Amino acid sequence: MNARQAVLATLKHQPIEFIPGCSFFSTHQSQLQLIGDLGNDPIDYEIKLAKATQSCMVPVYGNMRARVVEKNENSQICQMDNGTRRLVVFKPEWYYETLSRPMDGHKDLSRLGLPDVNSYPDYWENNTKYVKAFIKNGLFTYGTIDGFYAGIWEHCRQIDEFLMDLAEGSSFAEELVNMWGSFMYACAGKLLECGVDCVKWTDDLGSNTGPLMSPECYRKYFFPWHKHTAQLIHQHGKIAMMHSHGNINMLLPNIVETGIDVLDPVGPSDGMDLKALKEKYGKHLSFSGGISRFIADMSLDELKAHLEEVYRVGSKGGGFIPVEEGGVPKDMPKDMFEKYLQIRKEMSIKYAPGL
Repeated sequence: MNARQAVLATLKHQPIEFIPGCSFFSTHQSQLQLIGDLGNDPIDYEIKLAKATQSCMVPVYGNMRARVVEKNENSQICQMDNGTRRLVVFKPEWYYETLSRPMDGHKDLSRLGLPDVNSYPDYWENNTKYVKAFIKNGLFTYGTIDGFYAGIWEHCRQIDEFLMDLAEGSSFAEELVNMWGSFMYACAGKLLECGVDCVKWTDDLGSNTGPLMSPECYRKYFFPWHKHTAQLIHQHGKIAMMHSHGNINMLLPNIVETGIDVLDPVGPSDGMDLKALKEKYGKHLSFSGGISRFIADMSLDELKAHLEEVYRVGSKGGGFIPVEEGGVPKDMPKDMFEKYLQIRKEMSIKYAPGL
C-alpha cells in the first residue's frame, strides 16, 4: 500500500496498513533549518519534501497567476492577474502581506478584474504534468483554490470592508461573492481536468473564540458555493476538502450539509475537539489535522503523549489524516523534529488496524 492508496482507503473508512499523514513547515526558514534546501524544480521539490516529512499528500495550485514586479535580495512584490499586489519577504524571516486589492475602498464590481481561467492553458498543462508525476510516485495529489470567503479578502477587498458588506446584507455583497465564487468554481473545474485526487479550498471562517460570521450569514453567502463545488468534485469521482482555522463548531451542521468529505485542520488551540468531532460527525466527515501548533514547546514525553492521543482518537473508524494545525514551528530543534517524525511513524502503524 503506497501513500496515495492509504489516503484514499482511510477517506473511504477502509482497512489500512498505516495511517497516512502530512506535515508542512510554518516558514521557509523552518524548512531550511530542519531538512535543507530542496532545489527549485517544482516536481522534484514536492517529492523530496514529501519524503523528508513522511507526507502522503502533495499540492498543485489552481489560483490566479502572479508575476514579480519588484525584487531585491530580501523581498519581492508580486502582482496578481486581477491587480492585487503582494509583498513576499524572504529575510530575515519569511512572511507575506497583501499591499493592495482592486476593490479596497471601492464598491465598483467592474474593478474586480478576474481573468478567464481558459486564457492561460500552459498553466493547466503544467499542472497536469505535475499531477501525473506525483501520482506515479504514489502520492495523493490535491489541487488548491483560494476559497470562497478568504479569497475575497485576500485578493479583492479589505477584510474589515468585506465583513461590513456581509453584515449590511447588501446586494453588492451577494454580487461580489457570486462573481468570485464563479471564478473559484471555474478554477476547481480546471484542476479536476488536470486529474487531481482532491480539490481543497481555504476558507478560514473563524477565530479561536468562534466563527467570524453567523450560521445565517454562512448559509446565505457561502453555503451555496461550498455545496455547488462539492457536487462538481463528486461528479468527477474526487474528494472535496475544506480548510478552515478557527472555532467553527457553530457552523459545522451547515458545513456537513454541503457534502464536503474532509475538514482541515481541526485545531486543538481553536477549541476543535477531535474526539467530539469524530463522535458527532465521523459518519459524514473525515478529518485532517489534530496536531497542536505548540509541539515545539513540548518535552519529549509531552510530545509522545500528545501524538499518542491524537492517533488513538483520530484512527477510530478511519477517516483521519494527522497534520499539524499550524505547521512545524520555526523554533523546533532539529533533533526534536527527527524524534517527532519517528514517533509519528510508530503511531501510524500502531493505530492503523482495527477499523
